[in-house]
Amino acid sequence: MFLQAELVGLFAALLVFAIVVVVLAKSIRVVPEFMRLVIFRLGRLIGIKGPGLVFLIPVIDQAFPVDLREQVIEVSKQTCITKDNAPVDIDLLIYLKVTDPEKVITQVQNFKQAAVGIATTTLRAVVGDIELDEVLAKREYINSVLRAKLDEVTARWGVKVTAVEIREITPPSTVQSAMVKQIAAERERRAMIAQADGERQAAISELRARSSPPSSRLRASAKPPSCGPGAGQGAGTTQRDCVEAGAKRHTAPVSRSVEGHGVVVIYEDRGPYGAPRLLADAG
Repeated sequence: MFLQAELVGLFAALLVFAIVVVVLAKSIRVVPEFMRLVIFRLGRLIGIKGPGLVFLIPVIDQAFPVDLREQVIEVSKQTCITKDNAPVDIDLLIYLKVTDPEKVITQVQNFKQAAVGIATTTLRAVVGDIELDEVLAKREYINSVLRAKLDEVTARWGVKVTAVEIREITPPSTVQSAMVKQIAAERERRAMIAQADGERQAAISELRARSSPPSSRLRASAKPPSCGPGAGQGAGTTQRDCVEAGAKRHTAPVSRSVEGHGVVVIYEDRGPYGAPRLLADAG
């Protein structure tokens, strides 16, 4: 009988010790740097505590933890109708962080779910006002409109939307096949233009080569007639040949004309200092 009473007392002591340990565990909290505790005492908000060691009154105080780190919310694919009645599937990411822990607890029940709801409805409204081509080309515009609208709504919840990023836009399969055909046609058009431009440049080069004057080497191979003091008419050199040969060394022919039976050759002699001077030789 005595042994049984001792066992009952030991069991009661262990029970009391366990209760004390649980109560102390509930009343003592270690809050990390990125967390805050919103404290309610008998249902009334008394403030925010943390980081560090926080003591709570058991049963009387109630603590709600709030994470201050930036968080990302993934919004699943949403089917939106564009202005030209084309359905597109869009999924996006929302980056946000808590700036006021009190408002997050007292002003909204679940700020993440609320942010997703605002994002989906705003996305459908924005996409419905623009056409499919603009939806595919204006991602930055859609992101900025969504971020501005979300930030305006979530500000009263103590939440700051830092970024909204569209991850993927999926148009209908028929539109995708049409886009592939359009890209192929555009590349073929550019290739044809490049080929035609190359053929045109080759034709121009060939025409210039055909119409160019004889080579200077051919002109240099023709020896001028000897017009020295010892040269005479018996060598086949006339006075007229000597005049023309000397003129060609220092002059350039300007024009030739035939008057009666004689040939008139007009030269432009630039002289030793480049001063132009006209000479005429009557054959």
